[in-house]
Amino acid sequence: PANPAESYTVPEGTKSISYCAFTRCENLQEVTLPESLQHLCCDAFSVCRGLRTVNIPAELTRIEEGAFSYCWNLETIRLAPENPAFTFEDGLLIEKEKDLLLAAVCGNEQVTLPENIRTIGACAFTNNGDMTHVVLNEGLETIGKEAFIFSGLTEICLPASLKTIGDSAFYGCDQLKQVTFGEGVSSLSHLGAYAFANSKLESILFP
Repeated sequence: PANPAESYTVPEGTKSISYCAFTRCENLQEVTLPESLQHLCCDAFSVCRGLRTVNIPAELTRIEEGAFSYCWNLETIRLAPENPAFTFEDGLLIEKEKDLLLAAVCGNEQVTLPENIRTIGACAFTNNGDMTHVVLNEGLETIGKEAFIFSGLTEICLPASLKTIGDSAFYGCDQLKQVTFGEGVSSLSHLGAYAFANSKLESILFP
């Protein structure tokens, strides 16, 4: 964290970046990951407030949930075209094999999830406090812990396919007033602790 540099290039030959390796490097604005990198642990770049740009090389095929959590100014993820594991489109970094939304970059007030998403990963939207509206796809099964924490959502419609809402998923959404469960909802089996705590929730609508 003491490193004052605004950009950093991880040395070539590095295969893994471990848990909290760059946490709170608040001066860091751009990081270049080496072609040798294969694994990025959870919270590897958490709370890097100034981080704006990250590149994902071709060999990096394992990124754990929350790797870029609370990077409030993250604007761009440069994904190598030949990377087989991920897609990055419309500001969403998605792991293809698991249909897992890993991270959303800042700047989009309205977000529509692709139809194939089954899981919103932990802390996926912690980089997008300006978001006021999200359309969740039918087929979504899991919203991970802290997925929408402190977001600007005003209302949310949860699809009938949803099975799990993680701990603190909508914690601190101080504009959130209404939650609607989709028609036919029957599979929801877990509502995590503090899922809607510290929001302005006025109503929960069930079909």
